[in-house]
Amino acid sequence: MSRKKVQAGHCHLCGSFGNLSREHVPPKAAFNNQPIWEARVAEIFGANDFESFISPRSDKDQRGAWNYTLCEKCNSDTGSWYAPFFIRWAIDAMLYLRKVRGAPSVAVPFHLLPLRVFKQIITMFFSACQEGLNKIEPDLVRFVLNKEVKQFPRNYKVFAYYNDPLTSTAARQSGWSGLLKLGVPGARIFSEISYPPFGFILSVDTPEVDRRLLDITYFKEFDYRDYEVMFLKLDALPVHSPFPADFRSLDEIKSLYDARSLHTKTPNGGRVG
Repeated sequence: MSRKKVQAGHCHLCGSFGNLSREHVPPKAAFNNQPIWEARVAEIFGANDFESFISPRSDKDQRGAWNYTLCEKCNSDTGSWYAPFFIRWAIDAMLYLRKVRGAPSVAVPFHLLPLRVFKQIITMFFSACQEGLNKIEPDLVRFVLNKEVKQFPRNYKVFAYYNDPLTSTAARQSGWSGLLKLGVPGARIFSEISYPPFGFILSVDTPEVDRRLLDITYFKEFDYRDYEVMFLKLDALPVHSPFPADFRSLDEIKSLYDARSLHTKTPNGGRVG
């Protein structure tokens, strides 16, 4: 019998040092139990054409999207307190997306325990973000590790959208990222988790990242045992790029590479640079 591989480190949530467990983001039962292809960063940034950018050389992982980020206790506690209720929402959302075939247009009634769903999302961001968020934001740690607590830092917001597998070709996960928009003051500081059927953005002290995102921060206002039928209208945004909050369509991305290729050609058919 093979021994289970372990990895020592600091838990991204409680900060304790010891053996870390495998944490799937999102949970395995939320459609994260299939093989994934993880693109090589150098291939993405070195892409000179559309096909190389969209289909870079990648490494296959049979176990889905996961990493060693949480200690066994934090993994077990959050997995029992919050994960099942997030999984139920993900299943319902995927059924809806398959029914409308990539064209969500109405507010859909979801049967939720909102605070538990919200705390699962924050738990996932602790894994997605670099180690050290627990030291910077102890109130976020307290919010997750005390299931009844509702106090959530006012400068943080959570936004949601559909990553519809019928209209998107990629999933992505990023730690803290910065985004500047031409003509728009202020930098956007955020982390993103995008894996069908959902995408989530956790922002801090930031103007809106994209006006099409649905702010679900109010989920924190409910009690741990509150059950609600919530009518939610989420936009299905295209996810083809590995870059955070990049919602360009395939045509838009291709047009950019085509224009760049045309720009670098010399009159005699050669290339410059």
